[in-house]
Amino acid sequence: MSSNDAIVTTRQKLGWRSRCLENRRRGVPKDSSRPKGVDSVRFTEKCENLAFEKYYKAQHLVPLEEWESFMECNRRRLPISFRMNTSTILWSETLAILKEASQTCAETALSPCLSHVPEYLEKDECIYYCMQANKSDLKNTNPYKHFRDILISEDSRGSLTRQEVTSMIPVLFLNPQPHENILDACAAPGMKFLQIIDTVTSRAMASKGGVADFSKLGMIIGNDSCQLRLSTLGHHVKSLGYPNIAITNFDASLFPQLYTDDGKRLMFDKILADVPCTCDGTLRKSLDIWKNWTPMWGVGMHRLQLSILKRCLELLKPGGLLIYSTCSLNPLENEAIANYIVSQGQTENIFLEQLPKLEGIRMRPGLTTWRVPNPDGGFIDTFTQEQSSRLVPTMFPTETWTPAEAAKVARILPHDSDTGGFFICAIRKLLKAEHDSKDCPEHQKVVNVQEHETSTKASDKDIAKRKRGAKLLHHHDLWSRVASRQELEATANFYGIDPDWFAKHLVIKRDSGQSLHLVGESLARPLLRRVKQVGNESNNGWAACKYALLGVRCFTPCESRATCNTPCKWRPCHEGVRYLVPVAKKRVIRARYEFLKDALSATIPATTLDQKERDGILNLDSCRDETGQLVCGGCILILEIPKGKILDHCVPGEFTGDCRKLKGSIGMACVLSNGNCLFQCTPPQVLECYGRALGPRA
Repeated sequence: MSSNDAIVTTRQKLGWRSRCLENRRRGVPKDSSRPKGVDSVRFTEKCENLAFEKYYKAQHLVPLEEWESFMECNRRRLPISFRMNTSTILWSETLAILKEASQTCAETALSPCLSHVPEYLEKDECIYYCMQANKSDLKNTNPYKHFRDILISEDSRGSLTRQEVTSMIPVLFLNPQPHENILDACAAPGMKFLQIIDTVTSRAMASKGGVADFSKLGMIIGNDSCQLRLSTLGHHVKSLGYPNIAITNFDASLFPQLYTDDGKRLMFDKILADVPCTCDGTLRKSLDIWKNWTPMWGVGMHRLQLSILKRCLELLKPGGLLIYSTCSLNPLENEAIANYIVSQGQTENIFLEQLPKLEGIRMRPGLTTWRVPNPDGGFIDTFTQEQSSRLVPTMFPTETWTPAEAAKVARILPHDSDTGGFFICAIRKLLKAEHDSKDCPEHQKVVNVQEHETSTKASDKDIAKRKRGAKLLHHHDLWSRVASRQELEATANFYGIDPDWFAKHLVIKRDSGQSLHLVGESLARPLLRRVKQVGNESNNGWAACKYALLGVRCFTPCESRATCNTPCKWRPCHEGVRYLVPVAKKRVIRARYEFLKDALSATIPATTLDQKERDGILNLDSCRDETGQLVCGGCILILEIPKGKILDHCVPGEFTGDCRKLKGSIGMACVLSNGNCLFQCTPPQVLECYGRALGPRA
């Protein structure tokens, strides 16, 4: 290997930050030849691929009279679009601020991109928006800076999610409900997974008057085979604070079987399979595809997609719904997969379900016929045994694929609605006899993770060879089985919570133990059992499952010096504090926004809290002991908004209160009086907008 090859190899292994540090160490000067903030080559100058055009003309993807319009649209950058997260605090105020800020330029003016309105919103409310400006415009143009800063800030806070228009549609067809068990088989980077969580939470809150009862919610599992992408997924999920979720790391085609407490298979009511694909529907944002695309990409993807679909169908409950989608234009990844469903419908008890119409977006029926590329060049129209080493029969059209079946699937083409290319189909599994549980051994019980880890302990050399993302995965266990009964009861009594509630709902990472996570009882037990892994021959296929994330973080250790003498080392976290408010009888205080303003701007010693109690704090006695002294430790602060007051000094931001603001007294996790949690801090100029948007309270 030459020195240049070694440099290239090192560069491929290092991330962007690491490459910068490596170049600095070598004394490599920064590239000053490229204009700052401007592409060195224009987007349209790179958008040529003759093989792409020849292939899709042969497939009759679009009528010839539309071909130039189709290609011209593919050469334009994709407009920015986003979706409001209606389960987060102040999302409607955020939308009002964005609309006001967007009026400065015509390119940033917001317009609805989908006319769908969920049933829990008013009929005239829209939560799906787009603008003319693209990502490059927003990044490199100074007039858009104010709008861009607000957009990025609110995306980080969780009140909105930047998401391509076509990417929003599969979840609309999935129509997730609060009581359902749902699997997102290929979830990362997580935009659709977040949409599922937001929809379920919003529906649960609407039915419960603003506070969701997490114990009655179904589980939502997000899975992806790439460990590094799971980091991004977990980061986004934390902003929504949903307790009944798990993030797993499996090959979707080998996703393990879960079991209930009575030994029956745990099946999913709905599954989203947004499978890996060639992504040639994303040409408008992916220059690499223009450069590298070949007709054989679809041949390689077809087998993987079909294996994922088959496994998802095995995990789907009878009567359940599976949404299959790709961001590809290739019929081998789309219609060929749907054709398999039609051809195997009677034997597998599955059928294609007609997709409902969606206003605001044009959806075309699927292709009625297509051609399979020959690895040696040209096309093959019929399958023969000679091609079995490279092609499979499911790639070819069959007699069962009729125009009526093709009309049940949906193709979205870029030039129809100024979007990316997309394909969607809905698969329904017929009701039949209950599944047997013969694969579940009678002695099956909740796994003892510690014993399992001891029996399968890897050598130091094996550990060193693990992928970088492996540190994201952890064994979890119920806290009641890890902590002593004395510690559990002491923590529960400190916050006035039933110890049995702690025992059922709190889990902890075995290897770190830095946080306690809240999960529903119906979720905790199935996910903490051994799982049956396909293709795993060791231990008869049974293994303890690792999770990148399980539940919502609810408690974390007090790390401030001011709390070194606290009788309880755990303090509430802002992500899960809304679920503690209904069950906590102690350490819950109420304060006016003047107090919160002072707490955010300066340290409040314990000696002044009595005066503050008269001026702005209520129920501080819940933090005192029998002698009337304030007890150091965590607490929950509920912000009271008096009638007629403007919330001009309060922040929709993080106030976890690790006692750095309240030295020598108490730490806080802050919620509004309606049960919503205050998330991370926003810039001062945005806070002023919030104050104006909220206005006087009735």
